[in-house]
Amino acid sequence: MMQPIKVNRTVKPSNAVGAPALVTLVDGSVLAYACAVYVVYKVAVEEAGPWASHLGQKFSRHAALLVSKARVAPLAGLTAPRSEMNSLVLAARLNTLVLRSLSERPDCLTILGDSECCIAAVESEGGRLAPYLANRRAELLETFESWKGAYPELEVRPLHHVPGTLNTADLATRGTATGPLVTE
Repeated sequence: MMQPIKVNRTVKPSNAVGAPALVTLVDGSVLAYACAVYVVYKVAVEEAGPWASHLGQKFSRHAALLVSKARVAPLAGLTAPRSEMNSLVLAARLNTLVLRSLSERPDCLTILGDSECCIAAVESEGGRLAPYLANRRAELLETFESWKGAYPELEVRPLHHVPGTLNTADLATRGTATGPLVTE
């Protein structure tokens, strides 16, 4: 007889302290684009010692995959920059859904990607972009602005670069991530 499979359906650990944070990883290639949203909790870790309660307490982080989405590139093809920008738009849309759905409001949201050119394109104020990228940049900025109005307590951090080997969204686009979040 096979042993029953136990699936933990909660993302919040029992020793969680404070509000969660959302961390979103994005990636795009000529084959596909994807994003993965993680919920990260600060957790209390008791440390053995002769002192009174909570004096020996340390804190760590607990990350759990909340939701992810991948899209296959069109048959006609998609350039890497367009695919990377599409992954950012996908992340904005998915995070909007997550923010509406979570019962506990996160205190910050961070989006990480391995495309420095797309991050620079979103953050640029004076540069001219091709219409395809400019329209997606406009949607991103509009979404970020709507979050400020709908969730005033939410800190939306600037887009950050992460090396491709640490980007778990890369698993859906190329399958080459080898970072600490990737386990066998």
